[in-house]
Amino acid sequence: MHAHDARLDELTQKLLAVDGTFFTVAPRIAWAVYNSTKTGSVRAHVHFDILQGVPEQATLTAGKEGEGQQLRNALAPRCFYVVDRGFQSYELLGDILAINSSFVIRLRKSASCDIGDHRPLTAEDRASGVVSDSTVRLGRRDDQTPKLPPLRRVEVTATSREGKSITLILLTDRVDLSDSMIALIYQHRRQIELFFRWLKCMACFKHFFSESPSGMTLPIYIAILGTLLIAVSTGAKPSSY
Repeated sequence: MHAHDARLDELTQKLLAVDGTFFTVAPRIAWAVYNSTKTGSVRAHVHFDILQGVPEQATLTAGKEGEGQQLRNALAPRCFYVVDRGFQSYELLGDILAINSSFVIRLRKSASCDIGDHRPLTAEDRASGVVSDSTVRLGRRDDQTPKLPPLRRVEVTATSREGKSITLILLTDRVDLSDSMIALIYQHRRQIELFFRWLKCMACFKHFFSESPSGMTLPIYIAILGTLLIAVSTGAKPSSY
């Protein structure tokens, strides 16, 4: 996981990375079968506290259940949600702002928006890979798009896992933060992906011992509680050791 970065301490909202991960299950589990190949799959929807380095909550659903709706059901005030492209929904972004929370989301390149004024970049911004920062309005039709305030569109260059240079298009409502801070916050979203890797490999989820939603959720929470106890006992972020 990322080492703690003191620059994130200035945030007054709880910094949460939200994402989901799939677990393959037996095709006989009817509620988890969702496609023509009759494959069984469940999805764990997790909220991960970036600064504490531990998961905060998890929900287990059938694989076909959407990530955006699960996040909408669990929204809380005074949180800063860091999410990927799968959560792109104008309605969801409006719901986050309505409860006095914030977001950084990676936009799909196909997202419709009107670009307004460009903000100047500092040397620190450019060193962080920031290419541009502009004010945008989402959507093309007022009758089909929730009324959202002007937001910030930040383009950042990054390196993929394969070592290739890629461009990330980030959207946020936080006009008070620097571009380098926005890039830093989104960079820390990877913590939840590392947690999923740990959950599957180190917690040994080879198979579930139950076929009901509640019974399959239980071992997920046992692993999460174990992670929290390790953090409390050692005072450090849990590792594979």
